[in-house]
Amino acid sequence: NNYVGLSFRKVSNGHLDTVKIISIHASGTSHRYDSLASVTSVTLPINYLIDSTAFLIKTIDRTYLLNLGYHSQPQFLKVDCKEHFVLSGLVVKHKVGIDSVKMISNVLSNPAHLNLTIYRCPRPTLMKLSFRQYNMDTVSHGVLDTRAITSITSDFSGTLYENTSSNLVTLPVNTNSDRATYTFKFADGTTNTLSLSHTISLQTRWSGCGLQKFPDLLNPLQQNFEVLHIKNDSIYDPPLTNIETFRCPTTHQIKVIFKDAAGTAVVTTVKSITADFLSAPLYTNVVGSDVILPLNPASTNATYYFEFTNSTGVLKLGYNVADQTFHKDCGVQKVFTLLTVSSSSGFSKAPTVTDTSAKFPVGNNLEIFP
Repeated sequence: NNYVGLSFRKVSNGHLDTVKIISIHASGTSHRYDSLASVTSVTLPINYLIDSTAFLIKTIDRTYLLNLGYHSQPQFLKVDCKEHFVLSGLVVKHKVGIDSVKMISNVLSNPAHLNLTIYRCPRPTLMKLSFRQYNMDTVSHGVLDTRAITSITSDFSGTLYENTSSNLVTLPVNTNSDRATYTFKFADGTTNTLSLSHTISLQTRWSGCGLQKFPDLLNPLQQNFEVLHIKNDSIYDPPLTNIETFRCPTTHQIKVIFKDAAGTAVVTTVKSITADFLSAPLYTNVVGSDVILPLNPASTNATYYFEFTNSTGVLKLGYNVADQTFHKDCGVQKVFTLLTVSSSSGFSKAPTVTDTSAKFPVGNNLEIFP
């Protein structure tokens, strides 16, 4: 009966608290709990050969030290059997990094039942920011937008995220100042910055937690996201989504599928693709079965030059351009319809238009036969 059961709860409402465990090590044992699992409770073995075990519990945002004492008494059941240890009288001898702990049961068992509850004081210091995408529709809230993030840093706590993908990030609030700046670098080469102001009040909301700092009234001072909304200007625990950023739809792109003479999509080596309205190449030395081409918003036609491994091709497209507002945050945008192949040369078969309108998310608009 050498197992102890721990649960994690919040002081504010007594509800279970989800804790992301990095590792737990029990002194005097070979047991080490290594995981990035998110849990509300854990079962841990204690060393029955001595009268105390210290647990070092590392979580994603803090480290707990919990030293437990108990009585360990050997019992001899039969002459030819090993001794059997009976454990009783569980007590908390020492704790560090734990806001509050409550003894539920001092009786140890196997399997374990709940012995101790670790309570956490509120952490009103974290906010959430979501990435969202407007589409070419009238859905006012858009959709969640998973971004490939190179890094997110702040001017007060350094690097917060590196080399990850997410549509939602949790950011610390600067509780030592009334403002903070965050820098977002994305894998597509774009960079956004956000400077926020906020107020900080000192309050004792729960007697066991003492005087705490509570940030409030988030307000963007400067930012360069396409669209940014403050959804909640107060900080909560657990954190709610405070800030929503949006990308406007890209309305001038079409997808080109490479196909063979039989109409089957094929992987093609493209040495280069250039356009008559752009100075830099669109693609160089890529291998794939499709490419995305931009249309010229300043004209009703565009010409593209393809260089494949053993051939070249020229494609001229015509289309209609009109103004339309999908979302007021994005203003008036260009809409491209009535896509046609005006002329082509160098391809094994004439290109075929499969969708005459540019859409977002981009659809399959054109088939090319290298």
